[in-house]
Amino acid sequence: VLYALSLPNIYKSEALLAPVIDEDSAASSFQNYNSLASLAGINFRDSSGNKSKEAISILDSYNFFEKSFLPNIQLENLMAIDSWDRRSNLISYNPDLFDYKESKWVRDVSFPKTSKPSPQESYKIFKNIFSISENLETGFVKISIDHQSPHIAKKWSDILITEINENFRKIDREEDRKSTR
Repeated sequence: VLYALSLPNIYKSEALLAPVIDEDSAASSFQNYNSLASLAGINFRDSSGNKSKEAISILDSYNFFEKSFLPNIQLENLMAIDSWDRRSNLISYNPDLFDYKESKWVRDVSFPKTSKPSPQESYKIFKNIFSISENLETGFVKISIDHQSPHIAKKWSDILITEINENFRKIDREEDRKSTR
């Protein structure tokens, strides 16, 4: 009981993302048949226009973490947090890892690691606090972030949503540009 009481509170920020259906896909041409098929008890759905699986793959990838998420956060909030004070909304950092006053990494590690955690090390920690799942019936994707600070958990969820949307905008622009050539 004492051990459980000594653990920090962990807050979860969850977001439910609606699937994006590509209107130009073959799925839209089958839309009229879907309702008839569902009356007969047949699940007749062409998911080629559903980008949920692609979004899950991107969000869960190391490349997305390194290029889209990591530049938008303070690394110490992922790798060196010690506690969060709810009254003052201040974060304390493990002094053996990060010196807040000097704003520098001080952890003692041996080669090949450096005092500042690498993106690969950070990704391993991130995978422990991030989860993503898809409801196969609705296609909705649920993401969640666990953190000692509810504010950071919320902020990071927002970053993930913003960045995945931007990522898909870039993909769509590139596809549009290729199709007009």
